[in-house]
Parts: sequence; structure tokens; C-alpha cells
Amino acid sequence: MLRPRYGDVTDRRVALDYARSVLGRPFDTVFNSDDDSAIYCAELVRNALARMPHPIDVPTRTVLGREIVLPDVLRKVPEVETVWSTGGTFAGNMASHWPQAAAGIACAAAAAAAAGPLAGMAGFVLGTAGATLVGDVADPTLRRYLVHWWRDR
Repeated sequence: MLRPRYGDVTDRRVALDYARSVLGRPFDTVFNSDDDSAIYCAELVRNALARMPHPIDVPTRTVLGREIVLPDVLRKVPEVETVWSTGGTFAGNMASHWPQAAAGIACAAAAAAAAGPLAGMAGFVLGTAGATLVGDVADPTLRRYLVHWWRDR
């Protein structure tokens, strides 16, 4: 869990206002960081932090010719504090969640067989997200941490 080191209260308000302003926008399936008409998770964080009066710069990386924000990059930004971590990396954590990947693959195969490749992609996303949500809610360590964080904030 990461927390930006805000310059002041206005930074927090501006970042939250931006995040609220993009609620309901579609997921950016092509990871286009230059256009926030559709948005993905790390892009939302980078854009919110960049709009603050005391902006925090989150670098991008070139992947397949496109500048994108990778979640692991956020952990390396000096103005962002790690307040809780399992010590893993994004890729390592995803690899360790084979049940979620299996659910995503199963949903993708079923959806693709029923309605074609686009439905298969949607099936993978929904299957993986559903399995991840079930796993995260069931994880007692994370749940215990979130309860303490909420109570102590």
C-alpha cells in the first residue's frame, strides 16, 4: 500500500478531485497515457499526482513503443511512501495468484467460444477480477491491516 507525501492539504484535495472527476470512465484497454478519456489504474494515480500544486512526477516506461505507467514504478518514486508491503513485486504477486489466472483463462475460453475474441478478452478481465476480489476479501492479513488502517486514520 502506497501513500504520497503530499506537500499540503491542497495537494490531497486536488488529487482526490481529479480521481473523482474520472469515475465512470471506461478502462483504457490500450494503455494510452496521453488521453484520459479512458483510464487505467496507474495512469489515474500518475495524473492525479501530476495535477497537484506540488506535483509528484511518476515516470513512464516505453513498452511496445508506447509510454505507459507501470504499477511497480510508483514504489520507486521518492515522494511516495510504502506503508504496507508483502515484499513482492507486481509481476511476482500476479504469478503467485494462479487461481485468479486460471479463472481468467477459463472465462476467456468460454466467452470466446460463445461470442468471439472480443468477448474472450472481456471474459478474461472479468474472470480474473472476480477471482481476485474473492481472494482479497478472504485474505485475513490484508483484511486485518485494512481494519487497523481505517480505525487509525
